[in-house]
Amino acid sequence: LASLCAVCLCEPRGQRELQVLISAQRDSLADAFAGPARRQRDAVGRSAIWLASAPDGSLVGTCGVQTVVMSPEGETRMTRVNKPMLEVRPLLSNLVVAPEWRRCGVASRLLQESESMSRAWGFDEMLLKVEASNTAAIQMYLRGGYVTVGIDTRAERPRAGLMRVQWERTTLVCMRKRLPAPDVMDA
Repeated sequence: LASLCAVCLCEPRGQRELQVLISAQRDSLADAFAGPARRQRDAVGRSAIWLASAPDGSLVGTCGVQTVVMSPEGETRMTRVNKPMLEVRPLLSNLVVAPEWRRCGVASRLLQESESMSRAWGFDEMLLKVEASNTAAIQMYLRGGYVTVGIDTRAERPRAGLMRVQWERTTLVCMRKRLPAPDVMDA
């Protein structure tokens, strides 16, 4: 799982970089998706993770949902202006698909499962952040009903440094989708 995320999210340039990024991804995933607080009904930081596998059992995709305090535009930094709008909202994270499995519906299915979980948790929306340079993902989210609600020019992404992860600036597009109410027959 950490390896798939490191390869797809960070694009390492060699084996040494890959190992540094795998280690960092492993720690990041454990922080985000492990521990009893992540399963509490009303906890900020509540999370779930999905894995997609090929018929041979190999991992081909993953994504997670975390509950995070943020504004409707995806802003997590508190200011005098946005403080009244901050509340717990579901955030899609780490949606990755192995290159050979892209454009096969894996990402769309993971996204649908994440949206269903957010509805089950009682939310009527889903937010996500995607790198502005990832135009294929942005197009997929637009086709899925997401709209751009903000741009984060102060975001950072990991990259492998000398024996540790370093952080570099990136721009993230924040997108939001209103989730339909569950069907009466589903209740």
